[in-house]
Formats: sequence, C-alpha cells, structure tokens
Amino acid sequence: IDILPKYEEYLFVLSERKGVPDIVPEILAKRLSISEALATTILGLSADAKLLKPSYQVYCPKTDLFIHEYSDIKEIPQESFCPICNDYHGSETCDIQLVFHFTEFFIKKYVPLTTLS
Repeated sequence: IDILPKYEEYLFVLSERKGVPDIVPEILAKRLSISEALATTILGLSADAKLLKPSYQVYCPKTDLFIHEYSDIKEIPQESFCPICNDYHGSETCDIQLVFHFTEFFIKKYVPLTTLS
C-alpha cells in the first residue's frame, strides 16, 4: 500500500519530538489523505503490534480544555471535574478524544539514541 511509507515517515518525525507526542487519527488521516476510519484502523493495528498504545483524553464541554487522560476507556468516570470552570461534567457531555502514544518497545527499537538526549 502506498500509504505505509508515508505512515512510517510520519511516525519517525513525531518520535523525534521532545515529550510525548499525541498521534491523533484525524491528523494522520489528513496527512495521508485517507479516511479517519482507516487512520484509526492503522493506528489500532500498530497498537496490536505493541508499537503504539491508545489513550483517551477527556476535555471540558464548556472550556474545551484538557481535563484528564486514561489508558482504558473503561477507566473514564461518570463525572469529570474541570478545575478551570470549577464544575463537574458527565462523561456523555465531555469531548473524549482517542489518541495514541509510542510504547517503550517502539522507542527502544526505532528511535535513534541521538534523539533521546
């Protein structure tokens, strides 16, 4: 598939950034000119291969600001507190975004040692 080299390149570019970059299906889809569903599937397959791990980010429905991140969708509480608007929000009203992060396996195997310092 023609998108695989572009996907690999995108991952390597992100892996060279400092910190823990979010790999967002919507952004990947735009970058590769594919559907968001296909991008999510590709990222899911990468998670199955232990290269990436999914994460669920919860955002306040009033401020659109990040509240908390969970490694499993089952961990998301029924209510989340936003310290900015000082209010509790039900999980059905919060924006929950699926993102992916690099695993230690990916970092050890594919990220050159020079980028880690």
